[in-house]
Amino acid sequence: MVIKNTLKNKSKMNLKPINIYPLINKVRKPAQYIGGELNCVHKDIKKCKASMILAFPDLYEIGMSSMAIHILYNIINNHPGFVVERVFSPWLDMEEQMRTLNIPLFSLESRLPIKEFDILGFSIQHELCFTNILNMLNLAKIPINSKDRGEEYPIIIAGGPGVFNPEPMSPFIDFFVIGDGEKVVIEILKKVAKLKNKGFKKTEIIKEIGQIDGIYVPEYYDFIYETDGRLKEINVKNSFPKKVVKNIYTDFDNYNKSMKLIVPNTKIVHDRFGVEIMRGCSRGCRFCLAGSIYKPVREQNTKSILKLIKDGLANTGYGEISLSSLSSTDYSQIDYLLKNLRRNLSDSHVAISLPSLRCDSFSVKLANLIGQERKTGLTFAPETGTQRLRDVINKDIKDEDIFECIRAVFSSGWEKIKLYFMIGLPTEKKEDLDGIVSIINRVLKIAKYEVPKNKWHRVKININISPFCPKSHTPFQWVGQDLPENLNRKIDYLRSKLKSKKIFLKIHDTKMSQVEAVLARGDRRVSKAIEIAWESGCKFDSWTEKFSYDRWTTAFKKANINIQFYANRQRDDDEIFPWETISTGQYRKFLFNEYKKALKGKTTPDCRFVGCINCGLQEIIKCNIKI
Repeated sequence: MVIKNTLKNKSKMNLKPINIYPLINKVRKPAQYIGGELNCVHKDIKKCKASMILAFPDLYEIGMSSMAIHILYNIINNHPGFVVERVFSPWLDMEEQMRTLNIPLFSLESRLPIKEFDILGFSIQHELCFTNILNMLNLAKIPINSKDRGEEYPIIIAGGPGVFNPEPMSPFIDFFVIGDGEKVVIEILKKVAKLKNKGFKKTEIIKEIGQIDGIYVPEYYDFIYETDGRLKEINVKNSFPKKVVKNIYTDFDNYNKSMKLIVPNTKIVHDRFGVEIMRGCSRGCRFCLAGSIYKPVREQNTKSILKLIKDGLANTGYGEISLSSLSSTDYSQIDYLLKNLRRNLSDSHVAISLPSLRCDSFSVKLANLIGQERKTGLTFAPETGTQRLRDVINKDIKDEDIFECIRAVFSSGWEKIKLYFMIGLPTEKKEDLDGIVSIINRVLKIAKYEVPKNKWHRVKININISPFCPKSHTPFQWVGQDLPENLNRKIDYLRSKLKSKKIFLKIHDTKMSQVEAVLARGDRRVSKAIEIAWESGCKFDSWTEKFSYDRWTTAFKKANINIQFYANRQRDDDEIFPWETISTGQYRKFLFNEYKKALKGKTTPDCRFVGCINCGLQEIIKCNIKI
């Protein structure tokens, strides 16, 4: 007789922690698997009404740098009736040991098999982690396809920026959480606790949860295709919404009152105390998925930020603060906040970093406020080399803004900066590539003028160049990606022009970007290729040393997926997209008009400064802008 994994019988189950020590003695970085970190929470799962696992489909050192994990971890564990624990994708050496010893994937806190929890929730940050999700399910001894999972398995859910086109992963996920998760995650857990206690079956629970705002249940949507492969229509079953509108969370000050960051056992990618000062961006860059899905702009109260930082430093012992947002210097009280931080931290030797900066909002004054303690490095994104192309993508900065910004940085004592550029953008010409070279050479000249000779040897200009990848819900969702061979020619040209020993180029793999485009723009049929790719050994696809283009192309071929049809094809003006079931709140007509304006080189101003631009969000939330 199979015992169902229900809440009412969980107290009778033998929930025995896994002995991890035979595993960790044979792996390179055991600290990422042992748990027990400062500020982690331990609850008795048997005494909780509902249990959940937060799963991050990449390494501990990356997942522990995600603010989303810390935020949801605090919110759920602060509720007396619920428990949430964590799991990350184990590295290859740990996976080998687990498979050899037949040990299932387990949680960090209680070391219980993750299949014993009621909900397994994946945080999907990007498309190249899809195969890791399948691998984690398999390691947990959970069938990867929803249709194969019985009552004894947890409900599998997913959220994050990578689910705004949920279709490629829809056969593997029971339901998707669209948009901000802070409020809806508690609604989900309450529903699960209530219905499982009443003896509802899992399919019935999922159907009921599908009535919550911002929940997409793929089972209730059928996709019909034309003979040429394009989407013909989407049929919705059982009175489910035609479009699932994203959740928008506004009460930052509330969840932050009791926010405690877990201090990792080992060094992580962003090893500092992070605080989200603002969510959303109103600049309207036409390539940017984050700008579309996180609208509207919501700022955290300055007093709340200062208190959170004071308490956070005391609770963690960090020596660096990160003020995070999509564009930190757009925070309306940034000067006031930095002045207060400098005054409050004057004797603490704590450094401040702003991970995302706009050239046009930077100044010598701001540089000095950030870097009085120590220079942690600054990152800017000019994106393109010419004003013409910046107008196309609606990046409202001028050449003089870029150079004034760089001058402020080097004159204030910085010796290292990072600049981001894209290639393959719509309407790009050779002159735009030459513009990138010109900007970088001018930056080098400014650095040589501003940095003292005795420090010149320490100057480092890091340049990141990435191929443009069209994403859903943006004005460029109609655009096809440039072919890898064209992108490689452009990269070779840039390399030939940028020879200085002070310039360090990092180029994103063009073939990896093409696979990303297929997954980002794919429909439900692409799921078969994902499954085949995973079966052939694909995982950690965002890691250059693990990515295999040959395996992916073979998987696409076996699944009858035409790469160029998904990644490189220009979409028709009236074409139905696979992600039409999801709404960010912006009108399709607004996005299409932005696309047409881009082709004409016309810009759209920031609505926070000129008033409502009628994007559609004003119908579902007060945007706090001039009307």
